[in-house]
Amino acid sequence: MNSVILNHVVYVPRYGIPEDETALEQWCTAMPVYEIRGYTFSFDKEPHAVRNPRNTGPTGWRDGDVLHCRVRGVFDPRMRHVSVRRPGPENPSLVRVRAEGCGGTR
Repeated sequence: MNSVILNHVVYVPRYGIPEDETALEQWCTAMPVYEIRGYTFSFDKEPHAVRNPRNTGPTGWRDGDVLHCRVRGVFDPRMRHVSVRRPGPENPSLVRVRAEGCGGTR
């Protein structure tokens, strides 16, 4: 499940191990109409990445690291942020919704 699906492309992290190819093959089998791309992260090719030896392995990924968690904070400055609060017990039919622009226009 460690992937990001965007515009009919599945991005799968590569850890530099033999199981990388198995993972890509399994994604191809599971999602035949999608393009499957292995994504390799390397500190040598990412000069602005912060390297923390406790939190990263030799390929930039930690054991058990999850790609979708890393990219969920990446946003388009033209997008809108919408948050919804659950109704409280005092008024169970009231749903509060907040929508904000993130700085740009569309």
